Amino acid sequence: MESNTSLEEHLISFGLSKQEANLYLALSGKPALTALELSRLLRVPRTSVYDNLTNLIEQGLIERIIKYKSQQFRAYPIETLQSIVDTQQSNLTVLSNSLTYLKTHIHEASLATSTATQVRYYHGTTGIRQMMWNALSAEKENIGYSIMGRKEIVGSAFLKRFLEEFSQRNLRDRVLINPTKHTLQYITDGNLSIGGKLANFEHIRALSETQLRITGDTTIYNNIFAVMYWQQKEIVGVEIENPELVAMQKSIFENLWTLAKPLKIK
Repeated sequence: MESNTSLEEHLISFGLSKQEANLYLALSGKPALTALELSRLLRVPRTSVYDNLTNLIEQGLIERIIKYKSQQFRAYPIETLQSIVDTQQSNLTVLSNSLTYLKTHIHEASLATSTATQVRYYHGTTGIRQMMWNALSAEKENIGYSIMGRKEIVGSAFLKRFLEEFSQRNLRDRVLINPTKHTLQYITDGNLSIGGKLANFEHIRALSETQLRITGDTTIYNNIFAVMYWQQKEIVGVEIENPELVAMQKSIFENLWTLAKPLKIK
């Protein structure tokens, strides 16, 4: 069995104070007690007991039993705390949906109002995750170049969520690679897969390093040219927002795309 100290810590994680947790434990699984009995049992002033009892009643964790010229208190079953868990999970869902909406629409608003060149810098794992999520605002597709290997930086859970979101938004991803051992292994290991198969939005072609030496990871979408680099203990990224620059980069990519060979994944 867990010690009272451990039980107290778990109750505190639900927002109870130390005194409230001890009071709930004193009542849990026991007959109803008066404030005086609780005061003597816990060796704390009766006024403090009353204050904490009032808080627990407001939180729906104990009930007050009124008797002639006296009142007793009894703990509700611990399952009562499930409502707190359900509320927190509901709040997290709302926050997650709101964050997704804000990321998309705030970015769209900035695209609509901004005319000057903008440069945004990113650092570390959090920065790379943000850049990847920004690319989900693409109107139709992402194009670019990659050495592959994002999972090692952002983690498999985030990459899985990113790929699923990419698919749900009906986007297309066209990527040029050098067919190196590391890059091919990353692809064949299923890191770009959904449900065990290469995501149907992924279109990959290969160019030899003599035709084009690819380093880092470049993504082009809308009016944004984004570059990430995560080798030699550096994790950095930059987004350049400029329609003329992006128009030139898209033109270069399309010419290289026609030269490249489609990658066949077994």
